[in-house]
Amino acid sequence: MKTKISILIAAKIFLMLGTSNIAAQGTNVYFKKGGITVFQTPISGIDSIVLKKWVSTSYNESDITETTVIIYGNISDIGKTDYTEKGICWSTHSNPTINDNKETATGENGQLGLYSCTLTGLKPNTPYYAKAYMIQDDGPVYGNEVSFTTKQQTSDGSWVLINGVKWATRNVGAPGTFVQNPEDYGEYYQWNKGTTDNWSWDDYYNSDYWNSTSWLPANDPSPTGYRVPTLAEINSLKNTIYVSDTPTSRNGVNGRLYTDKATSNSIFLPAAGNRDYGNGALVFVGSLGFYWSSARGDSGCGYGAYDMEFSDSGTGGGCGYSGIYGLSVRSVVE
Repeated sequence: MKTKISILIAAKIFLMLGTSNIAAQGTNVYFKKGGITVFQTPISGIDSIVLKKWVSTSYNESDITETTVIIYGNISDIGKTDYTEKGICWSTHSNPTINDNKETATGENGQLGLYSCTLTGLKPNTPYYAKAYMIQDDGPVYGNEVSFTTKQQTSDGSWVLINGVKWATRNVGAPGTFVQNPEDYGEYYQWNKGTTDNWSWDDYYNSDYWNSTSWLPANDPSPTGYRVPTLAEINSLKNTIYVSDTPTSRNGVNGRLYTDKATSNSIFLPAAGNRDYGNGALVFVGSLGFYWSSARGDSGCGYGAYDMEFSDSGTGGGCGYSGIYGLSVRSVVE
């Protein structure tokens, strides 16, 4: 009677996925590794061969967004030797390997069971392929391949997705509103202060506005559903690996255009200048742009908070501007 042979692809029988070799020769089937036969059996006694993978891959549709996805791996056995790394590999082509893209999972190596990795920086409305994996002495062991498509970007025109962040297309005007056009300067806000009135040095730096480590939601002038960007989000817009940054003008207003290199989505930031704290005068209008982040500077910044600054020659910023100055706000989606 013919039997079904189950070949476990792992170190227990020295057959690792990607390095095993199964071949029929004469009346036998040979299982080889590196040209050396490690197991053989007569063809006449085989009904079928079932390859069982000790690593499996899965995902949930609800975990897919425009630019991210959570992929799950499950290790049911590790064979003879522990693994030294586990994670998820992925690509836009089928049969991805760890040489394409990979995200390693946290947790003690050698453990069995479920783990997950969040893949970020994906392109909207794009098909991807992913596999769970573990690495043992003999190399990687891959799970089954899964495929998914990231969500289509949807917007009412008030925001645009750039390098994984949903940026408003217009500056904040009066508290709780956006200006009408992308080139409109908008209002000027002292850091962590949700109103446009200009406070004096003593009043501001002795107030609760300055005595905070971040811009508080209660003081955020952004419209509902938006907020002042974090320092990380400001830096993502300045990241020239993923975002191009060019000086331009729109309807006669100078500024800079920030464009996602992967999707060509872009936003225009006008060179609105800033408001001096002393006399409330607007300075550098039309030549420089200053945009707040939600992060106050550390002890080395003195009275500064982090911002993004630009001129026609490039984009910079840091914690060089005191929180008492009135700067522009370009919000992000919460």
